[in-house]
Amino acid sequence: MSHIIVSLDSGYVKRNGESSVYVSTRVQGRKIKFKTGVSVKPEDFDPEKGVVRRSHPNFSDLNLIISSSRSRLDDIFIRYRLQFEELTVDLLNKEYKILSSRIEFHSYLKEAIRERRGEITDSTIEQHIAMANKLKQFSPKLTFSQIDEDFLTRFNRWMISSLKNEQNTRYNTFKSLKTYINIAIRKRIINHNHLSNWTPAKQIKTNKTFLTEGEVEDLVELYDLKTLQESQQRTLRYFLFMCFTGLRISDLRSVEMEQIINGTLVFGARKTRNIKKVLIKIPLPAIALRLIREEAPYRLYGRIFTTLSEYQLRKNLKEIAKASHINKDINLHTGRHTFATMFLRRSKNVAVLQKLLGHSRIEMTMTYAHVLTEDIEMEVKKAFERFS
Repeated sequence: MSHIIVSLDSGYVKRNGESSVYVSTRVQGRKIKFKTGVSVKPEDFDPEKGVVRRSHPNFSDLNLIISSSRSRLDDIFIRYRLQFEELTVDLLNKEYKILSSRIEFHSYLKEAIRERRGEITDSTIEQHIAMANKLKQFSPKLTFSQIDEDFLTRFNRWMISSLKNEQNTRYNTFKSLKTYINIAIRKRIINHNHLSNWTPAKQIKTNKTFLTEGEVEDLVELYDLKTLQESQQRTLRYFLFMCFTGLRISDLRSVEMEQIINGTLVFGARKTRNIKKVLIKIPLPAIALRLIREEAPYRLYGRIFTTLSEYQLRKNLKEIAKASHINKDINLHTGRHTFATMFLRRSKNVAVLQKLLGHSRIEMTMTYAHVLTEDIEMEVKKAFERFS
């Protein structure tokens, strides 16, 4: 009979204090171990019984995953023994990967997203959780082997008909899903998935939504009136700060008082922190400094802004646009686009804008060059209009 051991890899502890649970056995004198996909803190694991203790809120689900991993190994040993075939290390690895395609997908996805906290931005984590929730709503019970072209096509149709998701929203959902399928392949939870580079929804390029200076002035006036609900007033403060600094929402959430040096905000962009380490320096205009004072009048250290969830911010922005009679679909990126447009219209300096936005390539900044083109056309018309 095969001897299967369930153990906690206490040699590696994650930032949240958890360690991975493995199932291991011996084949041809070698110890072979496989990840179960479960991670818990040492105090929540019973090493003698090889199970998650009842003290853990999800002990039942996690133990089910562990039990499934043990069963997969048992099935392989029994099948080879009944067939009088020798089970080698390579064969065990191959067979385990094949059976792993039957793993319950939602449990894997939840754990995989949790493992990436601290590795990716909070806003990206929120997007991935939203993807996971949509997937579970569509198919409450799901295994790896069920995720085929037919399944994704039906999921895509459901997002259109039931959730009214736009094309780019659906594209981003599938993009996030593919990320975790590829992670499962890298972790050898599954052997291969031909869908890792396929999606039923293609990305379409959309025009950047930005506000005119007049529309920004209207929002400042609305902010100063203080007639909005508290949640909407806070949202408007954050949005205006992005309009006057060009910050992304992820950076707005993380910047700290200590990063303001002689009226200049100095920080490293969270979105690109794992790709390049470049300090962005943004001189803060008077209105940006006022927004900081009104957010935290007595704060000297720590994060400047305590923001709401992205869902609540998006919802509030729609109400704010309606209250200001702005007939545009503004979102959390509109503030950054507005800053870039206003700055370029005033300065005409693309190189400086590139540094303020933290773009690695000038081509990224040149997407705002339409402002220069519009101004040139206007100036030419004004110069020669008397000859009409």
